Amino acid sequence: MKELAKSSITLKTSPVTKRETLKLECKSSLPSENVKKVIFLSANPYLTLTECNELGVKSIGKVNFFLCYEDENGEVRKTECILDFENLIKMEDVEKEKAQVTVKLEKVDFDLSGLSLNLSATIEILVTVNKRTEKQYVSDGEDFFCENKDFTHLRSLGEKNTVFSIEEEFELPYTPLEVLSQKAVPSILSCSCGVGVIIVDGEVNIMQILLQKDGKKDIIKEEKTFPFRAEIECDEAMPSDFAVCFAVEKSFKTDVTADEEQNKGVVNCSILLSLTGEAFSLEETPVISDAFSLDNELELVREEVITLKNKEQYFITENISGKVEFDELPVGSTLCLTTNEKVEITSSTVEKKGILVSGVLSSLSIFRNGEGKLFSRKMETPFEKLLPLNIKEKFDYEVFGRAKNTSSKIISLTTGELFIEVCFNIIGTEK
Repeated sequence: MKELAKSSITLKTSPVTKRETLKLECKSSLPSENVKKVIFLSANPYLTLTECNELGVKSIGKVNFFLCYEDENGEVRKTECILDFENLIKMEDVEKEKAQVTVKLEKVDFDLSGLSLNLSATIEILVTVNKRTEKQYVSDGEDFFCENKDFTHLRSLGEKNTVFSIEEEFELPYTPLEVLSQKAVPSILSCSCGVGVIIVDGEVNIMQILLQKDGKKDIIKEEKTFPFRAEIECDEAMPSDFAVCFAVEKSFKTDVTADEEQNKGVVNCSILLSLTGEAFSLEETPVISDAFSLDNELELVREEVITLKNKEQYFITENISGKVEFDELPVGSTLCLTTNEKVEITSSTVEKKGILVSGVLSSLSIFRNGEGKLFSRKMETPFEKLLPLNIKEKFDYEVFGRAKNTSSKIISLTTGELFIEVCFNIIGTEK
């Protein structure tokens, strides 16, 4: 009997995830005695570099703190602090694998008990490593009878990365003094494959809190949304393939100028996005399902392996609201703006008409009291939302959410309503 025709196939198996929590502290140069009252504090974590080595997955990044406060003279001020961080998550056998790393803010706090202001942030770093396994199979042979079948599977064309730059400019109908806080939130709206590229359509929502320069010195929130289209190079990609993509903000810088003669301002935004895309082609590999020989005794060895057979990505945007309770407001208080929006998903359940998502919405609302002084209240409310989706059998679904375009209203001195636009990213995988 002649040699059997053996071959091997690389299959993508279930991903391995690992997370670590870091508490980072930043000692500012601002004396504590200069801070009469903290109005609000925000922090934005960014990843600047990730790499795999023999020890695991290394992450390098920074946290940008923005603190708005009232000084000893009753004036609204801001201080900014940038803190670098580095972390290694120990994982085995990742030197040749591609790891997807994300970072998110869990908590931010301040401490005025010392001589100078101390800021702290708790961040979570999540590493997902897409493992691959190589399996041998018999595809053909001579001098015996065989029955063949086609094994349908996805072939990953590899994860590809690029950095995409967005430059935008817009005018303000007032003269700004300075930026008190800012952040940029990218959202992917669709992704597809072209010849040699992964095509990504999305938008980036920027939020800035600005201090007005005139005598009133109002604080004003500006929100702008800019669409973008980017291409990620992937040599083997073809229009018949499909892809998934993720976007995170890598940096966000602004330059604000004021024209006092015309009572207006100009904001120049420079945003760097890190885009990660993975393309897949659907392939059929002929394998032997049974064999028979008149002259030799054959043993057919079967093995079952769990592999990611299909992967799809969906994008759904929903407006979600909920009633909130907070510490009693002083009589005569007025609402200025709502910021520090956050969505936390606690559970997702597959239903007949979609995915039922539960979680918590939170934000910070800024008020002026009857004397014109600024203060804040935290707002938090649970939510439950059915995301309409054509559910497929044998699929597992993972849901991510990002918040933007936040507002609130006051119902009474202790109750209100919170409104947040949430962009849901749903990954569907068939095993």
